[in-house]
Amino acid sequence: MAKPRDKKDDSPRQGRVRPAGELIGEVGGVAFKRFGFIQGAVVSRWNEIVGERYGAVSLPESIRFPSGSRKNGTLTLLVEGAHAPLMQHLGPMIIERVNRFFGYEAVSRS
Repeated sequence: MAKPRDKKDDSPRQGRVRPAGELIGEVGGVAFKRFGFIQGAVVSRWNEIVGERYGAVSLPESIRFPSGSRKNGTLTLLVEGAHAPLMQHLGPMIIERVNRFFGYEAVSRS
């Protein structure tokens, strides 16, 4: 005999494909904070922040802040091998774009 379903289970299906970030919810936020991201949006919107060209060859790994602060952090990127010198050269531009995304001087080094 089947058990009656809880009210939570009775929610209608939405019949659409949903982004993984929508399904993960707060679990993803905790994981991002653990690895140095105060906002998971930095990772998910990386191509918008730095542009398609540079986003295709790099990903943000972490932002490390000085103890007790959320300013003047150090941004660490994962970069495909041959593109590392170029991305290092573009560091000031990337820092400026990340800070524009945050709306304040969150990053001072990369």
